[in-house]
Amino acid sequence: MSDSARKITANEIEALRNYAYSSYSGRVGCMCGCMGTYKYRASHDAKASRGYDLSPDEISDRAVNSKVNKLIRVANFSNDVMIQEFSDTTGIVYHEESRTNAFYYAK
Repeated sequence: MSDSARKITANEIEALRNYAYSSYSGRVGCMCGCMGTYKYRASHDAKASRGYDLSPDEISDRAVNSKVNKLIRVANFSNDVMIQEFSDTTGIVYHEESRTNAFYYAK
């Protein structure tokens, strides 16, 4: 559950593009990774934030960029994209009927 949330526009998402370091796609529900997958930019030091090294299949700049692009497209047509500030990170999240899409960023 988020500490705080508000709606976000496509322009605001675009401004955060270069700060995105990971993305998530999975079924609606828990976002710990049990119902979906996380992908990380190669430049992200996941060991520092997660405590362990990433496996090669978890690294994909393309997947992170694709998720940012998807959420920009959704925000252009819907006001259901949310920016959620958690205690340890901030994410842009969109819940579809059966899927959750998100990316996380740090400035």
